[in-house]
Amino acid sequence: MVCHGPVGKGDGSYGELLKRPATDVTILKKKNGGVFPVERLSAVIDGREYIKEHGEREMPIWGKQYSMETAAAAEHYVDVPYDQEMFVRARILALIDYLNRLQAK
Repeated sequence: MVCHGPVGKGDGSYGELLKRPATDVTILKKKNGGVFPVERLSAVIDGREYIKEHGEREMPIWGKQYSMETAAAAEHYVDVPYDQEMFVRARILALIDYLNRLQAK
């Protein structure tokens, strides 16, 4: 939110600190021929795809929150099996779902 803004238009509170304006993520589907780019977003978020504007592979604002090493959900799963990688993937999918809901009609 701090870069892309609360509604994804690229008007986040860190906008004035960025060298280039943040992308309007509400038009990802439009820019991709009407298809929402789930796999590409997943690759960008989890670090498989490099985006120059994001700087180092860990996005400065929330990159570490999605890394397997720092996902601390295990403490809440004492009586059931816990798969840290699946937890991280679920968080990424939740973010992608949110971005999909922001898409311009």
